[in-house]
Amino acid sequence: MSAMRAVSRPARSLSSNLVRQRRFASHDSHDSHHHESHDSTVYPKEGFTGPIWRNTAIAALGLYAVANFLPEILEGSTSEDGEHEAPWLTRVLAFHAPSIEEWARTNGQHLVQVEELARNAFIVQTAKPSPVVRYKNPLKFEQVSPHRTPVGGMSDMSDLVVKP
Repeated sequence: MSAMRAVSRPARSLSSNLVRQRRFASHDSHDSHHHESHDSTVYPKEGFTGPIWRNTAIAALGLYAVANFLPEILEGSTSEDGEHEAPWLTRVLAFHAPSIEEWARTNGQHLVQVEELARNAFIVQTAKPSPVVRYKNPLKFEQVSPHRTPVGGMSDMSDLVVKP
C-alpha cells in the first residue's frame, strides 16, 4: 500500500494544485487593469452660446452700425470753407506719427551705418594673405642637422637670408 500511496499522492497534489491555480486565476485574483475608471468631471456644453461668441457678435453689429450711420467719421467730411477734412483714423495716425525731420535724421543715421558696414565688408573681401611667410622661430633654419637629411631631401639654401 505504501507504493500505491507514493504513486497516488503526487497525482492528487498535482490535480489539486491545478484546480487551485485555475480557481485563483479566474476567481480570487483580479487585476486592476480590467476595471475602468470613469471620469466624474462635468464639462460645460460646447456650442456658439459662450461669452466670446456673444461679445464678437455685439462688436460686429456695433462696427456695422458705425460704418452705416456715421460715414463722416470714416470717410471724412467737408468743412464750411469747402476744404476736405481727413477721416478720424487718418488724423489720429498723423498726430502720433513721427515728424518728417525725425524720419530724415533716422534715415541719415541708418545710411551712415550701412556705408560703414559696406566699407568693412569690402576691406575683408579684398584682403590678401601677406606674400612673405613669417615664421615664429626663424633660427630653426640654422638648427637643422645636415647629417639627418635624406638624399635629395635638402634644397640648396646657401644664399638664404633670414629676416627677423
